[in-house]
Amino acid sequence: MNFFERQRVVRRQSARLVFLFFVAVVGIILVIDLAVAFATGALTAASGAQLVGYLGFTSVAVAAAIGLAALVRTVSLRGGGGRVARELGGVLVPPDTRDPALRRLRNVVEEMAIAAGVSVPEIYVLPHEQSINAFAAGWSTSDAAIAVTQGALDRLNRDELQGVIGHEFSHIVNGDMRLNI
Repeated sequence: MNFFERQRVVRRQSARLVFLFFVAVVGIILVIDLAVAFATGALTAASGAQLVGYLGFTSVAVAAAIGLAALVRTVSLRGGGGRVARELGGVLVPPDTRDPALRRLRNVVEEMAIAAGVSVPEIYVLPHEQSINAFAAGWSTSDAAIAVTQGALDRLNRDELQGVIGHEFSHIVNGDMRLNI
């Protein structure tokens, strides 16, 4: 399978995940409708019109609660990828850092940004995470951030770190992080 075919497959899978998310939300609404109907005795005591009224009200209320929660979270993440990194305990890597590991990380990110033709994203380190991991977050390339765990900085050599950062740049350039956020 070539790169472009793989990209098409992954996009189809992403569309499927969004559809399944929608189905899950509808499923949650239906389960809560049934729970309310059983709890209130509406299934046995109410007429058809009353039952439709109960379930309609419950459905709208649950959908509104889910929508409001999503809206509040979306607004709270309006600060872009840096906001996500800071919420997870990330510490911004300053441009003039003297720490060799942070300097290496900054150099790799800056080189990848040049190669990808995008602006340099904010760079964060998750200092209390000893596993090897990284993520890219943001709404667009202009507010993107890359975060790397301390474990990745401590255990990966420059080439391995470059591979991880390259992977994160693929998320930035292809717009994957917008769906994830």
